[in-house]
Amino acid sequence: MPPPTQAPDIAFDRSDRAERLFPPGVAVVSLRGAGDPAWLLLEELAHIAKAAPSRVREFAAGRACARHALARFGLPAVALPPGDDRQPRWPHGFTGSITHTDDLCAVAVARTDRVAALGIDAERARVVHADLWRKVLLPTEVEWTQTLPEAERLPAATAIFSAKEAFYKCQYALTLAWLGFQDARIRLHEWGRSEGAWSVEVVRGDAPAAQLAGSFLGRFLALDTHVLTGCAVLAANPTAPTQ
Repeated sequence: MPPPTQAPDIAFDRSDRAERLFPPGVAVVSLRGAGDPAWLLLEELAHIAKAAPSRVREFAAGRACARHALARFGLPAVALPPGDDRQPRWPHGFTGSITHTDDLCAVAVARTDRVAALGIDAERARVVHADLWRKVLLPTEVEWTQTLPEAERLPAATAIFSAKEAFYKCQYALTLAWLGFQDARIRLHEWGRSEGAWSVEVVRGDAPAAQLAGSFLGRFLALDTHVLTGCAVLAANPTAPTQ
């Protein structure tokens, strides 16, 4: 692999609209298209050297977006290697979340004195087809989806799936416990609009996340090509945003 170089600023987008998925104080940076392995720092390259080229490009896009988001808080470029659980090791005092599709990467970052945990997810619109519903949705979620006009069913199912992914990432940062698709129920509020709120109910009572009921703040953003969802838990005594 080539030596790491600075990713060009022009490739990245400060996602002002996507930042509305989160409370104030969260920075979101996105990238359309593939990442470049040359953007990776040496410590990161050591973790990804044997991966498939597509995985390396995805990994590079996520780390470069994350560095641009952290720079919004005044941090210099730092390596973000994965931990034993494959989650990024964020700098002390920061939390974040990374999501990828085949053509979009987005990263959300915040100070932990403002936000305790974050989850962000992006999915291709209409990607969750009906043959997948019984695997990733609860029966009540399927029933609600089927009450919608036919043209809205796939986007709504995709939004529910995406919200679960964002929630799972967010709760994992606090609990270090994995959940399955049948362990949480998502309710989309204001569905039919391009953006709105969603709420989550942890239906598996023994899950650590069940003790955090009401703490998760969720929003969705429905674009022509993608659905984006965000989930956040505020810090116990959040400070004022500084970025």
